Amino acid sequence: MDPTPHAQAQTPAHPLTAPDDVVRVSPPGLPFQPPQHDADANAPVIFAATGDAGPDQTLLLVGEGLDGTAEGWGESDGASGGQLWPLQVQFATGQYQAVTIPQVAYDGIFVVWARDGNGLRSRPLVLNAPEAWWATPDTCAPGDTIEIYGRNLARRPDFDRAHVYAQPTDGGEGAWLQVTGCDKYRIAAVLPAGSHADTREYRLWVHTGKGGALGWSNPLRVRVVPPTAPGVLTVSELTESALRDAVASAARQAPAVVQLPPGRIALKRTLAIPAGVTIRGAGADRTQFAFDGADTDAYALATPDAWQAGPSGPGNRPDQLHFHPDVPKGGVRTVWVQYALGGPLGQKAISRLKSGRDEPVDLAPLPHTGGWGRFRWGRAGSIELKEGAHPMVWEEPEGTGVIVRALVLASDPDDDPSDETDPSPAPGRIVLQGENVTRHVLAHGDVPGAPRVAVHLEGDGASLEAVAVEGSPRIDTGVLFQHGQFPRWLRGARLVGVRVTGIEGKRMENRAVHLRYAHGAQVRGCELWGRVPVYLAGVRQCHVRDNRLVPQRRFGGGAEGTILGRQNIIEQCVIADNVVAAPPARSEGSAGNRRMIWLSTGHGSVSNNCIARNRTERARFMGLPGTDQNVGETLLLEACQEYAFLGHPADVGAASVTLPASVPPTPEANLGSTLRHSLPTDSEGRETPLLPPPASESDGVFQTPTEQYYVVVLEGEGFGQTRRVVAREGHVLHLDRPWRVEPDPDSRILVTTLFYRNLILANDLRNGMSGVQLWFTCIENVVAGNTVADQRRGGISLHASRATLASSQRRTWNRGVGPSYFNTFEDNSVEGTTDGGIVSAGGDPKLPAGFPLILGTVMRQNTFHDLRGHGFLAKGSGGGEGPREIVGTLVECNMVRSPAHAAFTVEPGADLLVFRRNHALFWQPPLEEEHTVFEFHRPGTYVQEHNATEQSDAGRSRIRMVREGKKETGKR
Repeated sequence: MDPTPHAQAQTPAHPLTAPDDVVRVSPPGLPFQPPQHDADANAPVIFAATGDAGPDQTLLLVGEGLDGTAEGWGESDGASGGQLWPLQVQFATGQYQAVTIPQVAYDGIFVVWARDGNGLRSRPLVLNAPEAWWATPDTCAPGDTIEIYGRNLARRPDFDRAHVYAQPTDGGEGAWLQVTGCDKYRIAAVLPAGSHADTREYRLWVHTGKGGALGWSNPLRVRVVPPTAPGVLTVSELTESALRDAVASAARQAPAVVQLPPGRIALKRTLAIPAGVTIRGAGADRTQFAFDGADTDAYALATPDAWQAGPSGPGNRPDQLHFHPDVPKGGVRTVWVQYALGGPLGQKAISRLKSGRDEPVDLAPLPHTGGWGRFRWGRAGSIELKEGAHPMVWEEPEGTGVIVRALVLASDPDDDPSDETDPSPAPGRIVLQGENVTRHVLAHGDVPGAPRVAVHLEGDGASLEAVAVEGSPRIDTGVLFQHGQFPRWLRGARLVGVRVTGIEGKRMENRAVHLRYAHGAQVRGCELWGRVPVYLAGVRQCHVRDNRLVPQRRFGGGAEGTILGRQNIIEQCVIADNVVAAPPARSEGSAGNRRMIWLSTGHGSVSNNCIARNRTERARFMGLPGTDQNVGETLLLEACQEYAFLGHPADVGAASVTLPASVPPTPEANLGSTLRHSLPTDSEGRETPLLPPPASESDGVFQTPTEQYYVVVLEGEGFGQTRRVVAREGHVLHLDRPWRVEPDPDSRILVTTLFYRNLILANDLRNGMSGVQLWFTCIENVVAGNTVADQRRGGISLHASRATLASSQRRTWNRGVGPSYFNTFEDNSVEGTTDGGIVSAGGDPKLPAGFPLILGTVMRQNTFHDLRGHGFLAKGSGGGEGPREIVGTLVECNMVRSPAHAAFTVEPGADLLVFRRNHALFWQPPLEEEHTVFEFHRPGTYVQEHNATEQSDAGRSRIRMVREGKKETGKR
């Protein structure tokens, strides 16, 4: 089991006294001394707020009693310690309040209070303080450069200066680190060189030089391990035996480097690199590994987890799976099938089974499981088997697309496989898994089995540098990062300056590099050719940087992503400065891959990652003609969601929630897309939460680990807050930091996997279906400085949905309860799309609304130009009364140029929007009689202030506000 590196100490929202874990050194910068106000039980309460705001910018407050005024304390040019600044209230509903900081105020730490009519102030909210989310690498050597990622990490407004203080946890003397680079979201700093001989742990704090004691960030932790000088073994003869002998010798004296001369070496089986061994060539153009052995099995690695595997997608034509079991004793066997079936709720899977030369046996229809990602065991009938080894074929003749993962053939009719654990072979029980398939005929996808691997990095610290890896049709994976004792996590492996080509195998998903349960891995400066150049399946603290990635279509309509993270943990990783290039012979025309980057949740969350400065070189992303064309999201975060609980907590602590042991049955009207039989129950048949496993049993292979869940408060006291689960004791979930305002038993909470605090920065995204899509369960992510161009649909978009209100949901794609709160889109450039910026929510109109799906989105300082649709679009389903699906969107300082339709459109389902200081430029003749700046489709609160318009020919067209029958507030 891998330790949880993310469970680092974090302070609660800043009070006006320094927290206990703030370092006791004088903070840099001018004094900052806000006044202290006594708390009052009747005062307004702020639960949560949008992330940051400077002068002449707006923030959204969420809480209760927010129907009065607001004030703030910030820096001053004349008063030591700061001064009081009045805030402009844009709207105040009691639960929501939007306030704007005056433009004459100074940028930096800003303390905000909400006030009621009696002058009572809320607990203070500290705005713009540095938020240190994570540091990488978390284990390094003295004198190494580390990177800290988060928000507001450098001095506002220019983000030109930052300070980092390091304190040893053993009580040694602390020091200010040398900062070598900084901006709003990143700091690079150099650790002390020192001469300490033992491993040492440091706590790091960030300070921007503003805010005094309130200007400290929460602390992060890093381990500093003194390096050990490796031995060097030089190989003079480029033969397979000489290389393998040198690797074996290096393993005995690790750490060690096997140094290779220029030349070419033929390898007839997988090259395994053990712990602490580095193989280093003379450069990818000078040292080549040619894997051209004739024996396919020589490249096959056993995989221990064929469970959780099936064809990679549903088909629409008959599928066949061929097996060759050895039956120890003839007789009648009960047939159990582990399968997933989505599509229409009433759909059933029709299948049959044939053994040897006997006639096929029709199996019982298998019911809908609740989605393609929801697997269950179904009793499908019986079949008579003869003793001995016989071919067996499972076939689905009608093409409903059922995904079959395993079969059990049981002599005992009462031998019932459990949906919670995986069965093992036993006397009287034959288990046939995905890896046992001898041949498959699939309409879509493939059945995973043993990967065929060229190079296997199997031990901690294993590395391959400066060589070329040349594959063959017998190999489907160029370089595999996976511990030899999987599911143990592999630590510190590296691939540097390596070229991988010729990986042609079609038995599985074709991958140049596959990282599987890797911590601290490095893929740098490589050139990687494959259907999927980089495949991520469980990664923490990994860096994929400065690579040239060439997606080459091997079969089908192209891979789901050039950098593909499929349904597993992706945490604290840096994916940066990669170039995705089209193959030279396919630089024009149809796409090679469906997407540039696709990351999905599943067995874990996608959290605290930086995806930055990736770009394309003549690459295109969409479906191949004749295949699914509803693809091509250039950068997509897509949820394969599992949530453990939706409902009311049994109890709440300062930094915990307690889930109930059981809950009343979900009303039929609230089930939506969830099937009742998929809900967990106790021994008495009562509905229960889907409890994550204890940390000691959590490896992420079979169940989502405890620490991959988050608690989101959807309704009631504490609404809008999100905290991470770090441990479970019984029904008590312990959280990473205290609540700002504790929920109560009447609050509604969601315990779920998330896309959380990811930074998507300065990527160049072109030639696809859409630019950046955040698709379900996205909270506190930042999309900033990206360029999006030439997309056949939208530019940057955020989506949330509600397909059920059941008390829990097992893993399934694009369903369930998917809230998206407090996401920020700023400084992006979008050109040549339909709509520029999109905030949309949908859901089953039969389900009661109850709570917003999208809350506190900030759309600020973006440029949307040359559009075939709208500039900005907020769009919900608009069904029913009650809370709107999209609430509290702030649209400020954006420029919309030459939209074909309205510059700013709000369709049903959205309310409480602020439009400030936006510029609409109409330089083309209108499609209709006149241009439209604002278009509101439903009565609501839409604040308009200081917006401007411009057109090329005032005599030919005019600007209109479409607001008949609408309620407008604020200034225009």
